[in-house]
Amino acid sequence: MKNLLIVLVFSTISLSLMAQSDYSRWQLGVSGGKMVYNGDKGNSFFDFEQPFQGHVGLRLSKYVNEKIDIYLAGTKGRHGFTGEDPINDFLGDVTQGSLGLQYKFLSGKLKPFVSGAVGFNSFANVENGLDASAFQIPLGIGAKLNLHDNFGLWWHSTYGLYFGDEYDNLVQDGNDSHLLHELGIGINLGYQDKDGDGIGDKKDDCPDIPGLKEFNGCPDSDGDGLKDEDDDCPNVAGLLEYRGCPDSDGDTVIDKLDDCPDVAGTVNGCPDADGDGVADKDDVCPDVAAGSNGIDGCPDGDADGVVDKDDACPTEAGPINGCPDGDGDGVADIKDECPEVAGDMANGCPSDSDGDGFADDVDECPQVAGAINGCPDSDGDGVIDNKDKCPNRKGDGADGCPTRIYVAPYPFGSGSRLVYSKSRSIEELDVVLSILRANPTATCSIEGHTDNVGSEAANEKMSLKRAEAVMKYLVDKGADPSRLSVVGRGETMPVGDNTTAEGRKQNRRVEFVVKRN
Repeated sequence: MKNLLIVLVFSTISLSLMAQSDYSRWQLGVSGGKMVYNGDKGNSFFDFEQPFQGHVGLRLSKYVNEKIDIYLAGTKGRHGFTGEDPINDFLGDVTQGSLGLQYKFLSGKLKPFVSGAVGFNSFANVENGLDASAFQIPLGIGAKLNLHDNFGLWWHSTYGLYFGDEYDNLVQDGNDSHLLHELGIGINLGYQDKDGDGIGDKKDDCPDIPGLKEFNGCPDSDGDGLKDEDDDCPNVAGLLEYRGCPDSDGDTVIDKLDDCPDVAGTVNGCPDADGDGVADKDDVCPDVAAGSNGIDGCPDGDADGVVDKDDACPTEAGPINGCPDGDGDGVADIKDECPEVAGDMANGCPSDSDGDGFADDVDECPQVAGAINGCPDSDGDGVIDNKDKCPNRKGDGADGCPTRIYVAPYPFGSGSRLVYSKSRSIEELDVVLSILRANPTATCSIEGHTDNVGSEAANEKMSLKRAEAVMKYLVDKGADPSRLSVVGRGETMPVGDNTTAEGRKQNRRVEFVVKRN
C-alpha cells in the first residue's frame, strides 16, 4: 500500500509540471495494468477466469530522435496463479524495474513501437513469506498516441524472460516468466527545445534548426545579420541591400551573378573597355568598338560576316575572305583574271571547257573543240568554220572556198536520164571542155544535185549517176579522166524552193567546180 501511494504522489507531481509536445525530451508517465503467469504450474496468458492481479507503474522516458526513446520504468502489484489443484496456487507482491529502448517505426500522432530492456524482478510470497529475486529481460510491443502537445496515452505489453525459478514455490526447469500489460498516460515535461538552441519551441520560428535569439531561433549561418530564410546567399556573408549576398568588386552585381566577381564592370559584372557591350574577356577586339554589325566585339564595316581585321575587302561585302566573287567560281574578284567567267583554275579562269587542248582564256571557240586556235575546220582547208564561207568544201582562198571558174549548172528533168544531144545545155558542157583545154593543170569536180522528190537515199544515188553521166560525156569528148572527179550531193544543197515547180527545176542540176592548180 505504501508503494502504491508513492506512485500516486509522483503522478500528481507530474500533472502539475510544465508540459510540452510529443517531441519534448522528457516524459513522465503513470500506468495501470495486469501481470499474468507462465511457468512450471501452468499458463494463464489467455485464462480470463484468473483473479485480477493489478499493477501500477511509473516511468520516465527521454526522446532521443524520431525513432528512439530511452525509458526507465517500475511497477508494483500482485502476481499469482490459481489452478484446479490448490497445491498449484501461489500469490505474492511483485516489484520490478527496467531500463530499455523503444524503437518507433511510424511517425504521426500514433507511434507503434517495439522494445527491449534489462531489468530486475523481486517477489515476496504473501502466504509463506518466501522471497525470490532475479534479473529479467522484458521484450515488448506497444504504441504511443499523442492527444495534445502536453500529454498522450501509451500502451505497452512486455514478455519478461526471468532468470530465476523460485517465486512459484516450484523449482524445476528455470522457465518461470510473465506477461505484463500496461496502459498509461504520459505527460511531456520541462522546456521543449528540439534544436537545442536555448529558445523554446513555442517561441522558436525555426524549431528544428539551431538559431539565434535575435532571429527568434532561426540561424544566420554566414553571420551577416540576415537570417538564412531571408538570405539569398546563406553560406556567404553579404550585404543587406543584396539580401545577404556579397558584391566583392562593388559594381552592384552580386558575386554569384557576376562573371568577373573580383573586377568591377558593366557587362554581367565584367569590364568593357571599348563600350561595345561585349565584355573584355569575350571581346576579340577589346580596344575597338564593334558597332552595329560587330562580331565577337570586332567591327564588320561591310556587314559580310567577316570582321574588318580579317577582311581583305573591308569596305566591300563579299563571301571570299570578305571580298566579292562576281562569277561565283570561288576566286575573289581582286584575284580573278577572268572575273566575268566562272573558272576552275586558281586564277579564276576556266581551264579547257571543250577539251581541245586550248585554255578557255586563249580559245577563240571555247565551247567547240577545234585545232586552229581552238576552233574547228571541218573541211581541213586551214580556214576555221566560223570564218569559212565554204565550211564543207575544202578551198584554197582566204574565205575557205576553192578558186573556181564559174560554169552554169547543167539542168535535168525530174527523174530523167541524161538527154543532152538536143539540149541547149550541151553548150555548157562544151564550155567546161574548152576551159580544161585552156588550163592544162586545172581540175574539175562534177557535183550532182536533186530536188526533194523521193527518198534521200534515192536522190543521193540519182545525183551521183547524173554526175557520172556528165563525166562520161566529157571523157568521150577528150577530157583527161584524171583531172575529173564526181560527187553526188542528193537533195542536201538546194538553190531553189522545193515547194514550187520552178524551184525544184533549179535544184535538178550538175555543178562544176574548176580549180586552177
